[in-house]
Amino acid sequence: MSGKPQAEEDERLLRVRKKTATTVIRVVLGVVFVFSALVKLNDPLGLTFKIEEYLSAFGLGIELPRFLVVDAAGTLITLELILGAVLLMGRFKVFALWTLLALDGVFTALTFYSAVTGAVPDCGCFGDAIHLSPWASFAKNIVILALVVQLIVWQRFIKPALGFRTSMSIVALLFAFSIGIIYYVLRYEPLVDLRPYAVGTDIPRAMELPQGKDAPVFENVWTYRVDGREKRFSDQQEPWNIPGAEFVSRDTRLVSGKLPSITGFSATDRDGIDRTDSLLALEHVYLVTCFDMEASRAERWETIFRYMAARDTPVVVLADTDRGEAVERLAIPYPIYFTDPVTLKTILRSNPGVVELKRGVVVSKRSCFELKNED
Repeated sequence: MSGKPQAEEDERLLRVRKKTATTVIRVVLGVVFVFSALVKLNDPLGLTFKIEEYLSAFGLGIELPRFLVVDAAGTLITLELILGAVLLMGRFKVFALWTLLALDGVFTALTFYSAVTGAVPDCGCFGDAIHLSPWASFAKNIVILALVVQLIVWQRFIKPALGFRTSMSIVALLFAFSIGIIYYVLRYEPLVDLRPYAVGTDIPRAMELPQGKDAPVFENVWTYRVDGREKRFSDQQEPWNIPGAEFVSRDTRLVSGKLPSITGFSATDRDGIDRTDSLLALEHVYLVTCFDMEASRAERWETIFRYMAARDTPVVVLADTDRGEAVERLAIPYPIYFTDPVTLKTILRSNPGVVELKRGVVVSKRSCFELKNED
């Protein structure tokens, strides 16, 4: 007779363990998704650029209007925030779990492709707060996928922590909060600047290579076609000395140490002369950054012209091009230097915007909307 009570007790303990594990997994996933959403909410344009990067990596050369990609980024951020919140509340579990399964399935496939091809070096999962390598991001998504599947299997153990009306009120508030923050940040730049060019950054110092144990060590990976097949070689193997070998490509990768926090800053005039050092040595200068000259609006440039007219300080434009119809149309009266558009997007999200430098140190950063308010 004692066997039956013991079996019932074992079954009860198993249910308790499953319920506890379900609660732990639910809370962990909820916190992860809320944190991820809040980080991206701080900089929705950063996610927009990342989506465009993935589209380009997949060979989708469709020129989508920027507002559509921005809307997609805002929708994804808001959805991620609400899904994390309802997980924490234990509400709407069917919707939350199956939506998370679908989303994470897509993210897992994307990060696997990125890891294999190296097309996108940083997934952007946590914005500029935490940078993950493609393989680390893929591993993270696999873990999340497994946890979501486990929650689906154990969803009967998920019990609401709050009432229905309270939960709906929180969801509505989070939706309004997300849309409001996105609208504000798109006009006035991220609330917390986590990028390498934050106010107070000494750009020349940030470009210096680390020394000592953090000094970077690089190695070349050579790809040569030998006997009709592409093979990879190191410097020591000297593939250029192999009879009949045909050069294909060369990649340089970091073996150990660290890279400078700023690696891509440069300014080249239309004659091909590098003006970076002289620009950073100026006592005081305003940099007008524009990562997409063709898409920049004339009224925004007029705001900048009015702002600069009241200041007796040199002005230089850093843009993705120093010539073309857009440059002629806008009639920009300042010197224009070419800078890589990825670097320009990192410096300032506004297109165009203004960065104030004093001997290479970032003193202030302003979007066009901020300048308009200061007129």
